[in-house]
Amino acid sequence: VNKRPGKPGRAQDKSRKNSKQRSEQKSLYKSFYDFSPLMFFTINERGTVKAVNSVGAEHLGYSEDELTEQSVLNVFYPEDREGVLEQLKKCLDSPDRVHTWEIRKVKKDGSPIWVRENAKAAMTDSGETLLNIVCEDITEGKSVEFLLNTENKVLEMTARNSSLSRILGYLCRRVESQTREMLCSFLIMDEDGKHLRHGAAPSLPAEYVKAANGLQIGPCVGSCGTAAYLKKPVIVSDIETDPLWADCKNAALKHGLRACWSTPIISSDESVLGTFAMYYKQPRPPKPHEKRIVETATHLARIAIERVKSQEMAKRFGEILEESLNEIYIIDAVAHKLLLVNKGARLNLGYSSEELAEMRPADINPDLAPELFRKVEAQSPGTHEKVRIEGAHRRKDGTKYPVEVRLQMSRFKGKKVFIADVVDVTEAKKREEELREHVEQLSKKNRYESIVLAVTESVHRSLDLQEVFDNAVDALNRNVEGASSVVIFMVEGNEAVLKADRGHTDWYVERVKKIPYPKGATWKTILDGEPRYVPDTDDDDVLGPAGKEFGTKSYLSMPIQSESGTVGCIHIHSQEKNTFCTEDLDMLRIVARQLESAIKNAKQAEALRKSEEDIKQKLAELSKKKRYEEIIGAITRNAHSSIDIQEVLKNAVDAMNKNIEGADNVSIYFVEGNEAVIQAHRGYPEWFFDKTSRIPYPKGFTCKTI
Repeated sequence: VNKRPGKPGRAQDKSRKNSKQRSEQKSLYKSFYDFSPLMFFTINERGTVKAVNSVGAEHLGYSEDELTEQSVLNVFYPEDREGVLEQLKKCLDSPDRVHTWEIRKVKKDGSPIWVRENAKAAMTDSGETLLNIVCEDITEGKSVEFLLNTENKVLEMTARNSSLSRILGYLCRRVESQTREMLCSFLIMDEDGKHLRHGAAPSLPAEYVKAANGLQIGPCVGSCGTAAYLKKPVIVSDIETDPLWADCKNAALKHGLRACWSTPIISSDESVLGTFAMYYKQPRPPKPHEKRIVETATHLARIAIERVKSQEMAKRFGEILEESLNEIYIIDAVAHKLLLVNKGARLNLGYSSEELAEMRPADINPDLAPELFRKVEAQSPGTHEKVRIEGAHRRKDGTKYPVEVRLQMSRFKGKKVFIADVVDVTEAKKREEELREHVEQLSKKNRYESIVLAVTESVHRSLDLQEVFDNAVDALNRNVEGASSVVIFMVEGNEAVLKADRGHTDWYVERVKKIPYPKGATWKTILDGEPRYVPDTDDDDVLGPAGKEFGTKSYLSMPIQSESGTVGCIHIHSQEKNTFCTEDLDMLRIVARQLESAIKNAKQAEALRKSEEDIKQKLAELSKKKRYEEIIGAITRNAHSSIDIQEVLKNAVDAMNKNIEGADNVSIYFVEGNEAVIQAHRGYPEWFFDKTSRIPYPKGFTCKTI
């Protein structure tokens, strides 16, 4: 080949060009490797880190030099390292495939993170086999998954009436699984409101648990006693030096406990139910992810504790019902058989529970025939109106006694039933019907709380419908990516009325606060009763002029349903096209279902408040004050121990006059002919007694009550 002297040939030019290209490619790859948002690791067959990008090192809290030439196992969760080795072996055994797994790593500061890793084996020019690993931090998603799974399990255990200690023990173990060397404890507030009792602490030393049981709360009583007293979280990073632990640190230090963070569990009525504590064996403050776990644990514990307390109260009232002096019968509305008969009735009739289970109401009282029950059902369909009848019950020995029967329809264990409250009218009529209504009310409240639970746990914590709507639009506006505004409309007559919004301008709210039938996208959704997603409003012919002026480019719309049809809708607007997806629509459908439950619950709560306000007040007093129990107990004991009716009545007025707060005087009247005659009294002056000992019919509120 003829060449000009001093000038390179074409082959040499090509070689230099290729070398330059390789150098540029290497530089480009190096730049991508270093500045990619993902973590890159290169390790050899022995698991030694040969290279790591700056993002990977910094994300774990190390420098590149600190990781290079070290075992890759050092950055994995100790309990997961065996699994890491298995995955690396699979990569080496199958070098042609990309292998993917999810596993835990540990940062330099000890905090765990979840990563998704993709790995593939490659061979260098020198014949060495290396593994290239790409890591993505998925901690946030795993945290959400963990919290949701824990919440679902706790709610399931609560619905199945699991014991409180079992539920709280499960919560402790779940939380402990997320943070190394952390030990959990639940303490429950005693009924006296001054002491904390053991709830659950599966990993704490038994001696320490015993010492903490019965802890009296106060402004300087460790972490838990102080948190319960102040009603706010207390974080103690070093038990040995913190003044809150000055009087009780020895018990903790003896077992190597050095840090304790306690959060009070606050009920829906702002009272303290207990505390949740996290202990560590080294001094340190909490990390952000641990604070989120605490919030979830205390929230779920509140649900469990309140539900168990509600169930305990229901059981308590069931026992009171069983011991009632009145005769109580629960009768199957279809088969007209006795489902349940209380102790008072069994003793009075002389039959056993087994005998009564085979009997019908007419076997005891001929007036309680199927025709009567059908008549009662026809007179008060769908209501709880009581029907009163008089008759006579027949005992097993054939003797009869006069009774007054109060009969009404209800539901018991999912069945339509009749409730018969029977009073032996040869004695003073007792007010046990109120007690039965209390028990029924408690049952309704439990069902009501079960309905509200889904709404309160996912959207809000209130029965105030306006607050529900405000919480819903807040949550949607904060969490739906791309949402510029959210609005809720409810149908009122021939108008769709704006109830809550976030993100709209004042002029827009003024324009759309009442939308007449059947204009715009709002009425389109209400009338069709179907969800809508409009990715581009240029193709939409129903969006109103206000929405277009506001700049809405895409929107979601979801109907809110009730038993009678569509009662409103939710809109989520965006000022960008193609903002939302089908997952957003699915999410909005769940929110709409929650709002439907909230609307229903609010209606029930309002009706319940108006119709049963007095009963609620008495139920609250009964649960807070034990004086009523003392009254009933004194009367019950006297009634069972004495056949002298005058002695019973005198003891009754004594007990009521002493124990009813604010009572100045008490009296009991019986009807004799056309007069109400005082039988027993306390607190009246002599002149008043002289004037009121015999009240002629129909004078005064005594005759009015009779």
